[in-house]
Amino acid sequence: MENQQQRILIVTASLRFGGVERMVQNIANYYQTRGWKVLIATLLDPEGKVSVSLNPGIETTFFKNEGQGLSGFKKWAIAPKWISFIRQTMRDFKPNCTLAMTFKIGALCQKARHRIPTRLTIRETSDPKSAARSRFSNFLIYHLAKQADSFIFQTEWEKSCCPKSIQKKGHVVFNPVIVDFEASKVTRPVIVTMGRLLNFQKRHDVLIRAFAIFVQNHPEYRLEIYGDGPDKTADQELIAQCHVEGKVALIPATKDVHQKIAGASLFVLSSDFEGMSNALLEAFLAGIPTISTDWPGVNEIISSGTNGLLAPRDDPKALADAMSLLVDDKEKAQRFSEAAKKERWKFGFDRNIALYAKAIEG
Repeated sequence: MENQQQRILIVTASLRFGGVERMVQNIANYYQTRGWKVLIATLLDPEGKVSVSLNPGIETTFFKNEGQGLSGFKKWAIAPKWISFIRQTMRDFKPNCTLAMTFKIGALCQKARHRIPTRLTIRETSDPKSAARSRFSNFLIYHLAKQADSFIFQTEWEKSCCPKSIQKKGHVVFNPVIVDFEASKVTRPVIVTMGRLLNFQKRHDVLIRAFAIFVQNHPEYRLEIYGDGPDKTADQELIAQCHVEGKVALIPATKDVHQKIAGASLFVLSSDFEGMSNALLEAFLAGIPTISTDWPGVNEIISSGTNGLLAPRDDPKALADAMSLLVDDKEKAQRFSEAAKKERWKFGFDRNIALYAKAIEG
């Protein structure tokens, strides 16, 4: 039996709805079931709200100063306070292992753990070469984080973007998602997606425009977008401009989202960049026919024309054509569905959480 005194500290932004949040939930619950003491520290939610499902006994703590909505400059300005908070948390909790859920948080944890004996693992969550990460930002983050003990990347693409010194300590591990639902055999004329309403990355504006083209020849279909975020008003205005009111629904994030999307005809991801989309993985492995834009790394999940379709980024017409292809060819959609479900061995929870543990524990 494992030593009951083993402790893991997970440092993340928040515990609200989202892909990273579900990863925290899955990793924390896994360690708790192994008898470890688990503490989750959040930096960007001063209310400390918990929307994920954590096992009893998992503790949480949160940075109580301003956090949500900070701009890039203010985040750098508040960094010393975050470092102090993380350092005090490490001193009090005395973790054997610390997992930072992003590279930025990992840089803070590396500074905070000075002379504190905890093994630090840093997880990459996004495309390092995306518009969201400047060269200067990457240089500074990598310089601060490079002394961590190990790194977890979601794709080979992410790993290839990093300095060799970090790649040497890197592990490519697919997200250990839990797929507890399966696509319905009887589907509804509905296309679904999940993700934060943030058009800079998720490009729901492209998806809405694509659906407006698609629905002209498929008037029985609806588009359901599950998520919350700052671009909700902009998306509502675009829905009106495209004259698809009543055909497109913006639905708040909810814990039972998997049950709601199980009967969908298609899952479509329209992002310009991702690390590895949990929403896409979950729908894909559940057997919902899946279309994604061709962001770097997605071809490590979807083999276009075999188990799903990839379409060019920022191209509503191409995305609409892909949607039409699958709803018009039910046999092809079914072949994609069955092929995707066969990938569960590769992307399954048990396999990948074991690889996570190997990286975290050394």
